[in-house]
Amino acid sequence: MKDFSEQDLAELLRTRLQGELPGPVAHRKWSSDLTYGRQEGPAAHNVREAATTILLYQDQGEWYLPLTVRPSHLPDHAGQVSLPGGLVEPGETAEVAALRELEEELQVSNEQVSVLGTLSPLVVFVSNFRILPHVGIHHGKCEMRPNEQEVARLLKLPLSHLVDPGRKTSRRMSREGVSFRAAGWWHHQYFVWGATAMILGEFMALFEGQAEDG
Repeated sequence: MKDFSEQDLAELLRTRLQGELPGPVAHRKWSSDLTYGRQEGPAAHNVREAATTILLYQDQGEWYLPLTVRPSHLPDHAGQVSLPGGLVEPGETAEVAALRELEEELQVSNEQVSVLGTLSPLVVFVSNFRILPHVGIHHGKCEMRPNEQEVARLLKLPLSHLVDPGRKTSRRMSREGVSFRAAGWWHHQYFVWGATAMILGEFMALFEGQAEDG
């Protein structure tokens, strides 16, 4: 997707992030059978606050965003595709946490990133997270060096692929003996689903100018 300059894309997204967000309407389109609408809350009293970043960057004129495959040794969502992010530490704001995690996981300096705004919070009941997704844009050449302790593989997702409605699909999955169907899409051999798909689903709707309609 080469139609947007950095300034034009930043202005478009900043303006839309300040308006009405697609929110739960977009989340529902990308949820699995197991969510039962619980991503809309209310969250548990001991919910763990987390933050992620959708980082847009240019490479040879094309816009991309990084996704990560989580290592098998991590306690939560091991082996799944995720956005850079993690827990909000005591004394941190969600934005500070999102940028810190981006630097820890991919060695991307926050001095090169402008945060344009946030999407709707998303409750993940299976791990008791409430995620606040941030949307950021990288200035200049983006060089990422994944931290092997936190990232098993770095995936570079073209923005043009993300916003292509023809890529949406679903698959039958099994977790702890429970079979269910999940919406998502394939990127190489990885199926993107769950919280990551719901967050990016809202971003897609925002990019296309779809506000929440109830």
